[in-house]
Amino acid sequence: MTPSGMFLTVNHTFNGASREELRTHILERVADSFSHENPRADENLLSDFDHPIPIHRYFFEIDQDALRSLVTGDYEGHANFVDGFWLASDHRSGNLKTAAQTNLEQPQNRTKPTEVCSDVDWMKMDKRFFLDTHFYAAISMVVSAMWPSFYNRPPIIVPHSKLVSM
Repeated sequence: MTPSGMFLTVNHTFNGASREELRTHILERVADSFSHENPRADENLLSDFDHPIPIHRYFFEIDQDALRSLVTGDYEGHANFVDGFWLASDHRSGNLKTAAQTNLEQPQNRTKPTEVCSDVDWMKMDKRFFLDTHFYAAISMVVSAMWPSFYNRPPIIVPHSKLVSM
């Protein structure tokens, strides 16, 4: 059994998919599979947007830019680290299926990142950052503490030194 978040399996269905489509898929998948994957866990854990279970909240997106960067050298490269609940946090109903439907069906109601917006729901991470075991401990922190500590607005790549300095 594979976890419902963090890494999407390679699937041609996602070729060219927008972050909103990927996020909607994650929200639906987590809503459908959480109880099965965590039979003893309280499902209210999913509605706690400030204290998420990281494997269900975040995922890596490898777009063409990231893929090119990862194959160019041993120490270079990045991946896009995406907050899968970013838009759902505006719909704190605790129902991920409802949030996923709202995300997909009502794009006019979503907050669109603009040039003046500092947080665009994803960041480019240096691969040394997310390959470091300390990263996985850090993403288990409260979102309001973790995300701003690491965040750099794309196209800036979050350097590994941010993790080392924590």
